[in-house]
Amino acid sequence: ADEAAGLSLLGTPAVADQFGLGHATARVRLKLEHALPPELANAMAIVEQRFHHDPTPWGDDGPAKAVAFLAVSVRYRRVVLTNVDATEDVELRPLGLVLKAGEWVLVAEDDGKRRAIAVSRLHGFRSTGARFPYPEDFNLASFWNEIATDGLDR
Repeated sequence: ADEAAGLSLLGTPAVADQFGLGHATARVRLKLEHALPPELANAMAIVEQRFHHDPTPWGDDGPAKAVAFLAVSVRYRRVVLTNVDATEDVELRPLGLVLKAGEWVLVAEDDGKRRAIAVSRLHGFRSTGARFPYPEDFNLASFWNEIATDGLDR
């Protein structure tokens, strides 16, 4: 299951590591490489050798522990209790994570409303132990495209 999940993260090993899927993604990449004819495996190796994607901002490892916790919560539909801007505790249903220009953003439901919150604003994560049904009508990419022009809940 982790290797299947890692397929979508093949080109972003740093993100796969943050999600706790680094080893699984590396394994599935090797399996794909071995399944390719030698000339195509060589083409893959050349691109990997000559191009690198580093999604972290300069001088900052980003909120790695928070992202790892939230990634598990998103994958397994776990309700999260957290604090926004050190002002109030909120119960969130995490629907997805977006990496926008080096900044992690959580997309979640809060009291029936969907919102995008910079992960840097969230503190004191804990799971309530409760699971929630993932909304059938929700598409992360579509939601992000809609709000990307309107702005982020910063």
